[in-house]
Formats: sequence, C-alpha cells, structure tokens
Amino acid sequence: MSSNNDKLIELTGSVKRITFHNPTNGWSVLRLSVKGSLDEVTVTGSFGAITPGENVALSGYWINDTTYGFQFKVITYQISRPATLVGIEKYLGSGLIKGVGPVTARRIVQKFGLETLDIIEDDPERLTEIHGISSFRLTRIKNAWVEQKEIRNIMTFLTSHSISSHYAVKIFKQYGQDTIKTIETNPYQLARDIYGIGFKSADKIALNLGLARDSEARLRAGITHVLYEATEDGHCFLPQEELLERATTALEISSEELFIPLITAMTEVKELYKVVVPAIPQAIYVAPLFLAERATAMRLLNFNHPLAIDMNRVNKWLTRFCEKENFALSDEQKESIVKVASNGVSVITGGPGCGKTTTVKALVKLLQAMGRKVQLASPTGRAAQRLGEVTGCEAKTIHRMLEFDPSSFSFKHNTENPLNGDVFIIDEASMIDILLANSLLKAIPSDAQICFVGDADQLPSVGPGQFLQDIIESSAVAVAHLTQVFRQASQSNIISYAHEINQARMPKFARPGSETSDCT
Repeated sequence: MSSNNDKLIELTGSVKRITFHNPTNGWSVLRLSVKGSLDEVTVTGSFGAITPGENVALSGYWINDTTYGFQFKVITYQISRPATLVGIEKYLGSGLIKGVGPVTARRIVQKFGLETLDIIEDDPERLTEIHGISSFRLTRIKNAWVEQKEIRNIMTFLTSHSISSHYAVKIFKQYGQDTIKTIETNPYQLARDIYGIGFKSADKIALNLGLARDSEARLRAGITHVLYEATEDGHCFLPQEELLERATTALEISSEELFIPLITAMTEVKELYKVVVPAIPQAIYVAPLFLAERATAMRLLNFNHPLAIDMNRVNKWLTRFCEKENFALSDEQKESIVKVASNGVSVITGGPGCGKTTTVKALVKLLQAMGRKVQLASPTGRAAQRLGEVTGCEAKTIHRMLEFDPSSFSFKHNTENPLNGDVFIIDEASMIDILLANSLLKAIPSDAQICFVGDADQLPSVGPGQFLQDIIESSAVAVAHLTQVFRQASQSNIISYAHEINQARMPKFARPGSETSDCT
C-alpha cells in the first residue's frame, strides 16, 4: 500500500451508497459520486453519521491498496444536505428517519420537491398531507429528525475544533447527546475517557474554547498529565518538588504556587495520594498507581507464610531426579528449590549463567511429584516458549493466562474468577510492572504458592515500577540468590562481562571478532 499525505487533498461529491459501516468505531467504506467523473470513488474513514444522498466535502489523501486498488482515505469531513431531487429521495429513504422508507420518501419528494428538507425542518406538520403519514407516524418522524440534527451538530462541533473524524466518532460514542456539554464543561475529560486522546490534544481544544491558561481545570489536568508522563520513565510517583517543576514547564506557568493548593485538594478527594517514602517526605502518586502498589504489597503479605514439607523426602527425591537426568544440582540450587517449596511466596534470582533455568526445571518436577498443579507464565511470548521447552510443560504469557479481553481492556481472571492452580511460577519477573503485578496477584487463588524468577539487573519493565527489585530489597519474602556461574556459562564473554559490570568492575574486553569472543 502506498500513500502521500504530506498535503491533504480536497474532494467533494455525493454519497451513492454505504458499502460497509462499523457502528462501534464508525469506520466506513463509501461509494462517492464526484462531479465531472463518470466513475464512482471509493472512500474510507470514520464517520459518526452519514447517509446516502448527502453531499460531503472531504480532506484526505489517495492510497493504492494492494487488494482494493485506489481509495480516498478521509481525515476530516463536512456534510451538507442533498441538493437534488434524487439525492433528497435517497437521503430520506435510506432508513435515516424512522417512519420513512423508500416508498414514503418518494411520495414526500413528489409532493414538496426541492423544499422537502426545509418543510421537515420548519413545518413538519405538512407531512400529514402525504397519504399514509398519520399523526402517530409524524411524531416518530419529528423525533428522529431532531435526533439526527443533534448528531450532525455534535459532529460539526467536534470537527470545528480540529478533532479528526476517527476521534469524533469515539467521543460521540462515549458521551452521546451530552458531548458538547461535557467538552465545554471540562475538555480535559477527553484525555481521561477517550483512548488515544492525550493531554496535549485536550489542552489544544480547551484553549480553543477560551479556557484560561491558569484555570483550575487546566492546572489539575496538567498535574495528572505530568504524573502519568513520568510513568513512561518507569516512575510510580514524583517528589512534590519535581512534580511542581515539571508541571510549570509543561503548562508554561510561571508560578509553582498555583499548583500547591490544587495538589492538596486533589489528595483530599483521593485523585492523588501524598505519602512518605524513604528520603522523600512528599511523594505524589496518581490514585490508580498508589492503589495498585498498596494492593500488591498486601496480597504478597497474605500469600507469604511458611509451608511444612518433609525435608528428608525432598532431598531423596532431588537425588533420584539428578541421577535420572544425569546432571548435578549445586548446593545453592538445592537450597533454592527447598526454599520455594516451603514458602507461600518466594523469589529465585541470579545473574546470567547461574542456573536459574535448571533450578526451575527441577522445581517444577518436584512440585508435580508432590501432587501440585503448576502454572507457568512469563511476560513475553518468547520467554514463555523457552520456559515451556525447558520444563516440558505448557507455559503462557501472563496476558494469555489471565485472558486479556480487548473489548473491555481488562482481564477475565480476577478475584471473582480466579485461576486454577496450586503453584504459579512466573519467569522473567523483572519485566513485570506494578499494574500487571496487581492484576496477576488478584487472579491467583488465595491458597496457592507463587514463585517469581528473574534477574533484577536485566530487562526492566516497560511500565511503571520495579516490582521484582522491590520484592528482593524488601527482605519481606524468601529470596534464593544463585551466584555460582557454571563452567559452560563461565566460558561466555557475555556472561562474564555482565557479572563484572554488576560488581562495579570494568571488564577486560576481548578484541571483537576474535575467536575467543562471543561478544561483538
């Protein structure tokens, strides 16, 4: 597919028919009759409400779809009434107005001609002059006409404020007939409610509507925006001093003092949380992240309790397992397995080449021998595939295990619908952010065991928080540290360099490309 959207092209015409329309997001395929062209044009884009017979003025660009050929992709549009008898008849008979079908539409147009739409707008009682339109049917027609008019007004309002047709449809679906009122009252509501519309877009609309740069609504929205923007760098909160500095810069406000009473007011209604963390007396959180962090900690503590196991039987089983598999477990690995088996929550951590994978393999087999149902998961598909190959058991991504539902943007498994399993082993746990951790712990049965596996020095989460590192540093749960680098792994320059860097030593790098180097 090719396109050139450096400069938008204007196109006008009359809608001949609607080939496809998705009522959820408004995405449509239209056939357009363009003046001066014998061939109809295919048009694609998001339309809140459009009807055959209407005239449209479109802005967009041409694309050459490899399957469907040349199409006009719409960015913005304006609709005007049909101006011909054929167009008016097609418009009325399209199903737009309840109570008017193709036959009735033909009768109305034959009676009133080009004045038809003006009569429906200004003197609808005259429609009873048409055979078959009773007073009851007239009421339905009038109500439908008003409803469509309101929709048109809303879409015109949205596009007049530089909102693309794609987002205009989303906004109308969210707020319906209250769209204009909602946006005029607080345009920053868009950033909270409409996926894809951020603070900057909402701020542009707000300023276009005449909202003052130092208005309370703008400053409050700016505070929230800055805190969420910080999550992109992995932060769950900001110190108040840094929040004030960032907010004044982002909103181009000269005085930090304007924000301080608003932060207090927002904490009083629990939009924000102000807490004391080590060395930071005023840490400011947005509510969802604070609540997720607190809930995660509480759930981990609820899971965290010792479990009774028969140490003699476990050690004998490990000995038989190693003999059968023809490999040896180090003392560290055996201690790690025992620690996991005897605790409700545990962590296995260690750098590359320290045998985490082998330890997990033996652990899974031991737990299965104990009659425990083990669930394996990892944040990514590649890691889950590798975990499954090593253990010989099914492993899923966390999202797949929790059954993510795109339509509701939530997980099907939660406290009301928990997962089925006795032990949950989560690999590459350094990649889990605080929100995913909270969702995961919600879905794990209260009587289950949990083991997180990973290296806190590798692959940080994309989202906010350092979940694995915080658990390890808390000393609140059982942590098994694997430190012994095995012979085969120790021959890898990559692994030896990683361990030296973690110990704050500069590696003696082999010449790249040399036979002794696997690090290029």
